[in-house]
Amino acid sequence: MTLGRRPLLEAVILALLAPVVAAGCGGEPPAKPPAPLPLPPLRTDDLGDLLPAAGLVWGVRAKPREIAQVAWLIPAIAAFAPEERLDRFARVSGFDLRQAPESWFAGFDLGGARGVSEVQLVRHNAPAERVERAFAERLSGGVERSSERADLGRVSGRIGDEVHAFARLGPEVAALQRGGDPHKGPARILAERANGRLVELPGVARADPLAALLRRFGGAPLVAFAPGPFEVGRLEGGAARLLGVAAAAGVALRPTPREGIGVAIAVMSDFGSGAAAASEILLDAWSQLAESELGSMLALDRAREAPLASHAPDAVALQVELPPGELARGLHAVLEQDLERLLGARESTR
Repeated sequence: MTLGRRPLLEAVILALLAPVVAAGCGGEPPAKPPAPLPLPPLRTDDLGDLLPAAGLVWGVRAKPREIAQVAWLIPAIAAFAPEERLDRFARVSGFDLRQAPESWFAGFDLGGARGVSEVQLVRHNAPAERVERAFAERLSGGVERSSERADLGRVSGRIGDEVHAFARLGPEVAALQRGGDPHKGPARILAERANGRLVELPGVARADPLAALLRRFGGAPLVAFAPGPFEVGRLEGGAARLLGVAAAAGVALRPTPREGIGVAIAVMSDFGSGAAAASEILLDAWSQLAESELGSMLALDRAREAPLASHAPDAVALQVELPPGELARGLHAVLEQDLERLLGARESTR
């Protein structure tokens, strides 16, 4: 019995000792490399701060989804930007602008031979990969790509003879550039700023006087603004003098409880004790504009009440309420070429 059990006992002992022996012979298991540190989040919480003030020629801030949710505004929206144009833009760009919570349009003059470039900085609600792919599919040549991190990539190339560039800034923000330098233009600058660089450049939401102008307009869903002083061209009289000393100027549109469009105009400058006189000049300029052919086209001569002017040492302002449908049709007629440039996304010409 003893002899018969010994082989079995030895086998059991060897089985128990085998892992220990193997560990002793093989040494310590290789240490796992440390997990890579997580990348810092992209700086895309405040698009107004992301958009640089340096080189800005003009800007527009829009809240398309908020505007589209006002039922009585739908006919006016269709008159200003027809559904077929917005449908085409959604098909070509990969996202529906009507569903975007926030979109900034801007023109920049960064010097050099390429002139003014335009950029749309949008917080969309579409898959980021689809938006980037839609842009890349439109390019007809000269395609270049770069990607510094998984959530930040750039693509540039030509659509026909025109230079375009794109930057994917995380899962919900994109920059689309038209014209200018694809390597040093707004799309590249926005990508750098989102990644924590070039932060010494103040954004439009923090750089006065533009920041002060935007604060004055508050949460208006549509705001157009520009830094001054302005070249007045053939404009004469008080309005020319007012714009000639303006540090910034802008206009904001918002729906009113009476189903009208509230229009607010503001001119920023160091008016000091002359603010009251500057306010009268602004009011007089409005009256002249309302009586002009352009004013009639925009329904400025059909305001629901007389315009209300106000002033402060650093700004003069005017508020008025206009009929939405007539204003929208007039804006469409006046801005048709600008709308085609901003929303007329073209298919690839390949």
